[in-house]
Amino acid sequence: YKRQILNLEFDILLILPHHINKIQDNSIDLVLNFDSLVELNTTTIETYIDNIFRISKYFYNVNKMYGNWYFMRNKINEFVTNKNVKILKEEEQVYGTGSEYWFYIALCNDYISLLIEMC
Repeated sequence: YKRQILNLEFDILLILPHHINKIQDNSIDLVLNFDSLVELNTTTIETYIDNIFRISKYFYNVNKMYGNWYFMRNKINEFVTNKNVKILKEEEQVYGTGSEYWFYIALCNDYISLLIEMC
């Protein structure tokens, strides 16, 4: 089904950074981040994380442990500690059998993936 945000009807929405604060609370099913949050400055990371947790039901994050990874992870942990948010365990992310992860997308072993559910 299509959603209406920013007066647009869409199935998939790619936005520019200055549009994120215009998106309604809890209106996005899934926000994806690959290889980019850790490269931003801490103020920008904080702005993105605050808005991602405000607008989305799920957040899938894949980043290497470099740059501002620890700041990003600590900011995520603040939401897990203080809000009704949980990081899903790997077995909760499995859609296949055995070690087959259909939702696991990472380029190599140094990447850490998190699937977070806003309850």
